[in-house]
Amino acid sequence: MLTLACICSWTICLICSIFHAGLAIIDV
Repeated sequence: MLTLACICSWTICLICSIFHAGLAIIDV
């Protein structure tokens, strides 16, 4: 999911990564 967000918008990717640090690791 975060990967798609990253491709969609780099800003969203950063926000998601910071806001959901734990989920980011699990998602990726």
